[in-house]
Amino acid sequence: MVIPIRNGARYIEGCVSFLRAQTYQGFEAIFVVDTRSDDGSLEKARELAGQLPRSTVIPQDQGKRLGGNRNIGLEASSGKYVWFLDVDDAPSPYFIEEMRRLLTEEDVDFVCCNFLNTNEKGLIRERPGRTYNTKVLDRDQALIARNDEVFPVSSWCKMFRRSFLMDNGLLFEESFAEDVVHTYRCVDACARICLYDRPLYAYRQTRGSICRGDLDARGLSEIKSYDEVDDICTDPVILRKNAIMKIRSSGHMSYRGFMEFTKSERNRASYEKYLKGSFEGWWNLHMSSLYWLAIRTYVRLVYKRNGSYAMKKLK
Repeated sequence: MVIPIRNGARYIEGCVSFLRAQTYQGFEAIFVVDTRSDDGSLEKARELAGQLPRSTVIPQDQGKRLGGNRNIGLEASSGKYVWFLDVDDAPSPYFIEEMRRLLTEEDVDFVCCNFLNTNEKGLIRERPGRTYNTKVLDRDQALIARNDEVFPVSSWCKMFRRSFLMDNGLLFEESFAEDVVHTYRCVDACARICLYDRPLYAYRQTRGSICRGDLDARGLSEIKSYDEVDDICTDPVILRKNAIMKIRSSGHMSYRGFMEFTKSERNRASYEKYLKGSFEGWWNLHMSSLYWLAIRTYVRLVYKRNGSYAMKKLK
């Protein structure tokens, strides 16, 4: 697995504890630590990594973002499968065992599991006796499923065949929204993927999370990522949904940044090309303040509320 770290010293001990608790222990852990960290992350990683069966600490001094750090870890890895774990989150003890099992049994390029949005101390607590389902999709089915948001773009809830990533040149971009393009490129290149509705990962919305940083920069990066998806997937249905995702992404920005984007010629051209006749597109243009408030409320109270799941139960 690859664990990129920048100013994450306070989370490293917990991360190592979650990895020590994994029911499968034949893994290698690669900590890629940004040397711009000023909280002792590198020293902490070196101190604690030895508690794991196989571990490597790579100081990264090239000034790269999260995506670039993941690429460094990917290229340094030697395992058959790759998982990109965020240091401040809480995986289930069964994450590696279950994801490896499905990659092998279903003979797919990658597996995506369900995850739980939580606060800083959230954990996965499964109800006894609950059954979980899997669904195997080919490339075209996976594109439709992603377009319908059946499964998320987040990379940390996926496990990949390393050969699939390397053979197809599927590296991450260095942006605030690197997962978006990477997921679509992976889906576009895949033969088969597997979805698993078992929640195996707690996404902790911590105070140091990038999602709580520069909202305008992140929103613009998400919009740019969906611009790139337009070049990957040219189906009119997907292009229309991408246009919707762009205006929803703008709703994550500050009010000022959102209004600047909404009034831009770029947004109006997208509306004319893809969203004319769409109520949401009209709402975004003509009742902009209300749309921004609705998006912010939905994200906080529904989409990322404490205890919400990312994937509905599969049938």
